Amino acid sequence: MPNSTPNKPPSPRSRRRWLRWLFVIGIAASLGYGGYKVWRFLEEAQMSLGLDRTPGLGIDGLLVNQGTWQAPSDSLLRIAQVHMVLRIVEACDSLDREHASQEQERAALAKIMNEHMIERSMYTWSRTTVWRALTTRPVTPADSANTALLRLLRSRFLQPRNRRVLTDSLDRLILVPA
Repeated sequence: MPNSTPNKPPSPRSRRRWLRWLFVIGIAASLGYGGYKVWRFLEEAQMSLGLDRTPGLGIDGLLVNQGTWQAPSDSLLRIAQVHMVLRIVEACDSLDREHASQEQERAALAKIMNEHMIERSMYTWSRTTVWRALTTRPVTPADSANTALLRLLRSRFLQPRNRRVLTDSLDRLILVPA
């Protein structure tokens, strides 16, 4: 005997249950997303303030040049600084492809910095100035000179795999205290 009962519309009770579950899932998703954003913010704040206490030898213990460095008053990049930043960017890219550990990355970074006899503050200023010259329009004569200096190397710096090193920065490796 065929089923003679017609399809019944959903009851208001089952509709409310469905809306309740949708609301609960929406709240859980938004809390999860908010928690993730707070965690990323605190991680960035921890890196930029140098509060990261990763065990092991910090890069300060590996660097030969422990002096203090002042940014040039003319704010012009030097060719050696651009070369050093490019070497670090390309070295980090190759270490990422090899899935090197953080200690191996730190040692390789310190080796390059020691070859150039630079300290952390010089690297940080050089990296920031290179990124600004590559991504913003020149405002001052120094910006124009830095942009002109980077014209030939622009394509090597802005490759998608190298862009991460410049934007994410190496502060996690550089700012870890000894």
